[in-house]
Amino acid sequence: MPKNYLSFMRAAMMAIPLFYTFHASAGNYKTCIKFQIKTVDSGLGITNGPNTGGKEDYYLNANAGEEVIARGVRVQMSNGNWNKTFDSNPSTGCFSWSHAATSGFSLRVYGYATDSAGNYVRIHNSPNSFTSYPGQTYSILRTNLTPTNGGVDTYSVGSYDQKWTTMAVLAFSLYRFHPGLTNKAIHVGLDDSKCGGSSAHYGKSNSSITSGRHYLIIGNCASGGTPQSKRKFVVTHELGHALAALYYGSQVGAVNGSEPNVNDYSHPAQGVGLGPKDSATFCSQSSPFYSMRSIEWNSVGFREGFAHFVAAAIWNNQSYEGAFRWFEGLTYDLERYNYGNGDNNGGRLENECGTPFTDAGTNEDWLRFLWDWYTNRSTTCPQKPSALDMMKLYAQVRLNGGLTSKNYFDKMQTAANNLIHLPSCLRTSRFDAYAVHNGINN
Repeated sequence: MPKNYLSFMRAAMMAIPLFYTFHASAGNYKTCIKFQIKTVDSGLGITNGPNTGGKEDYYLNANAGEEVIARGVRVQMSNGNWNKTFDSNPSTGCFSWSHAATSGFSLRVYGYATDSAGNYVRIHNSPNSFTSYPGQTYSILRTNLTPTNGGVDTYSVGSYDQKWTTMAVLAFSLYRFHPGLTNKAIHVGLDDSKCGGSSAHYGKSNSSITSGRHYLIIGNCASGGTPQSKRKFVVTHELGHALAALYYGSQVGAVNGSEPNVNDYSHPAQGVGLGPKDSATFCSQSSPFYSMRSIEWNSVGFREGFAHFVAAAIWNNQSYEGAFRWFEGLTYDLERYNYGNGDNNGGRLENECGTPFTDAGTNEDWLRFLWDWYTNRSTTCPQKPSALDMMKLYAQVRLNGGLTSKNYFDKMQTAANNLIHLPSCLRTSRFDAYAVHNGINN
């Protein structure tokens, strides 16, 4: 047989599969997801002082309704007997896929989001369950879709519903703030029976932190009030508790449970000296007495102030000015007490509250202290702690042990000195200066 004939036949046979592959090739699709959300605490500026009108940096227009990237969201595509699950890119909310069909697709978006380190957060319908994977994950179904071959299709879901507002906030937060965490699970149960009562410290919510799981409950009432599921600062405050606890829980020597001895919310100085205990003007607010501004033991200030700080760091860039909104209907200046008016040493505690101050603090003063240290401004000591450094500080306080309701500041000061990878000036003189300025060093 002639050599050139064999070469011809070999080339012909090689060409046949190429021909059929071309005609049977799959469509190549790119799908992007956005959440339609509506909050009640976005873009509400500081009311007093040099930063009057100052706001947070993200989701500023969400009170009017906003479409935001569904970061890391889980999506299932299906067509007939075929289905495949994707996690969208945390930066873009998009994912690429292929299929031979050109139409008749369904898309299911889950209340489940991941980040680049394998952590996930999900919303579900069983808030009082503490199993390894409680409840049923919420989802939204879109059907009869015709994607664009070689193009990009964006689908907006959520219809400005409160539970999808919560999901968008959680997904964004995991994208913005997850230092040092890998392969952790945060299960967020939405409680339709009440508007408030959101918590990271209920039931067995802290019982599995050494196994990489934490549980949150968020008030999600449909009527009778404003659900906290629509408050991005509340949702991220509770998430802040979980992120800090899970970081601590991943360290050698950690134990399950919440922060030790944070169980007394009634410092005896509440309302002493400047007015009656139920006066909102002074150091305890009516209904309930516990608030951002009430005098508490420093253990409370540490725990709640740290969760406030995480929420502040999620919604504000790491710069000097910033704003924090709480469900009391007030916007706090992250640099100045008295809603932006006060900047002298001692914070709210020493300037607006009655003595004694021993072992005391207010949650807003602790928030500002942590923010000041995180955004450190100094020409002679210019370095700032990273988000990971803040987590290390929190974890070291707990790991050092010996915590009582009254000694959390002293333990935190020691923990800061132990962060030897930071410059000495940052963990000593700058740390102490911000403690004095914000009145938490009592």
